[in-house]
Amino acid sequence: MLIRTITNKRVLWLVGAVLLLLALAETGSRQATTNFHVGSLAIVTQAFVSDTNHGDIDQETATAKALQKAKELRPDVVGLHVTAAHHTSGLLEVQDSKGHVIYRSSNGTDAWVLELSAPVQLGFNSVSGAAVVDTITGKLDSLSVLLSNT
Repeated sequence: MLIRTITNKRVLWLVGAVLLLLALAETGSRQATTNFHVGSLAIVTQAFVSDTNHGDIDQETATAKALQKAKELRPDVVGLHVTAAHHTSGLLEVQDSKGHVIYRSSNGTDAWVLELSAPVQLGFNSVSGAAVVDTITGKLDSLSVLLSNT
């Protein structure tokens, strides 16, 4: 009887330990995030990421790189300019004003997020866009230019 009680306690302890480890693993796999807006863009970043390393790329350089590439992508669009900009560490996702994901990173990138706009043209009521420039490498990670009548 004593051996059976000790064995039952060990089994219960072992099951409890396994359940605790599984719960901790599940909790640890979820990333804490912070959400905010840059103009009409929704930004999702890792929470608790240090914002001390801005890299070598400043806002002016990021803006010039994004606008130059946008001009190459859409040479017919004139007057494209930055309407909002924000540097962020741990960037995970950028969504447009309709909630469509236009950029996603699994690592959390140190980047400039730029909202772009241009005057009405080419028969479209709205000309907008977004760019993500990595502040460490200077690489343009994402660029979109949307012409629409909505």
